Amino acid sequence: MRKATTILLAAVLICVGCAASRPPETPSGKAEVTIAKSEQQRFTDALVRNASERGYSVLDVSTYKAAFDKEGNVGTSIGYGSGTRRRLTFDFVPQGDSLRIIGRLEAIGSRGDIKATRTGQDIQEFLLKTLSEFETGDQGAKVK
Repeated sequence: MRKATTILLAAVLICVGCAASRPPETPSGKAEVTIAKSEQQRFTDALVRNASERGYSVLDVSTYKAAFDKEGNVGTSIGYGSGTRRRLTFDFVPQGDSLRIIGRLEAIGSRGDIKATRTGQDIQEFLLKTLSEFETGDQGAKVK
C-alpha cells in the first residue's frame, strides 16, 4: 500500500511539474499586452469570445476587469481539492491613451479562497492569440 501511494504521489508531482508554465517574456514578467484605450470594448469582446471557446463562463466584465470561470480539471482537483474552479482574470490598467491588460489564472477553492495564482507564458499566449485575432479583423488595435 505504501509503495502504491508513493508511486501515485510521484506521478502527480511529475504531472504538476509538466503543467507548470514559465514566466512570460514581457518587461514586467507578467502576461500582458497593451492596446489603444479606445479599443477596450472590442478587445473585451474578443476576450469573451476566446474564453468562451475554451469552456469558460463570464463571471464579471467591467471597466477595469474581465473574469471568467470554469470547473477545474483532474489535476486541479488533485492539487487543490475537489470543487476547485479555474478563474481566468484580466485587469485593465489605463495608462494615458493606452490600456495595459494583465492576465492571470487562479485556482479557486470550493469556499472561494484562492489556492494558487499563475501568470505564465500560456496566459501570455492566450492574450497574444486574442490580440492577433483582434488585429487581423476589422478592429484595428495595435500593440504598443
